[in-house]
Amino acid sequence: MKSGILAGMLLATVMAGPAFAQGAPIKLANVAELSGGGATVGTNWKNGIDLAIEEINAKGGVLGRKVEVTHADSQSNPGVARAQVQKALDGEPYVLLGPGYSGSVKVTAPLAAEAGIAQIMGGEAAELTQAGNKFLFRTSFGQQSSMPKVAKYINDEVKAKSVAIVWVNNSAAAAVTSSPRSSANTASRSPPTSPPKQARPISPPTSARSRPPHPTRSSSI
Repeated sequence: MKSGILAGMLLATVMAGPAFAQGAPIKLANVAELSGGGATVGTNWKNGIDLAIEEINAKGGVLGRKVEVTHADSQSNPGVARAQVQKALDGEPYVLLGPGYSGSVKVTAPLAAEAGIAQIMGGEAAELTQAGNKFLFRTSFGQQSSMPKVAKYINDEVKAKSVAIVWVNNSAAAAVTSSPRSSANTASRSPPTSPPKQARPISPPTSARSRPPHPTRSSSI
């Protein structure tokens, strides 16, 4: 299934791209979190790519062309990710894969867009796909879709009265952790059965109304 999705994306990209040498390999570039805090995510991402390409090539490739990929380590650092993506784009790949962290995607997406190269990434921050970047594609649910579902499950099924959130202090976590709070508030509110009554204005107590204002004080130095 995953290899079919990747093959379809590659086919669309190749067909939309400039004329190419018949039989020349389709070159992809992957920049992922292969070390640092995101190593588990990045390694899974890399292994998935390698498996999909292996399956695609075993079936004859895309339009008879084999697929090749180069892997680069972002070290889970947005600055390193930007440098690695720029290096990858210099090789003119058909597609850029990664990064997986939203913070790294945020600083690399403009580079891929400027180069006119499609970027397939794993970041979940809502803002990534709300900026109108036509070259950016997400492989997972964005936080705007996933977090309300998580909050609804915690509220409706678990019936939790309070929730503790533990996160890594980086830009990727900051984007995601901002959503559960608002989502939980939304999930815990029930729609009103009738229009809310208009609140009556609050009058000050009688003693406050009858008390004369303080006399103006003047002082000289």
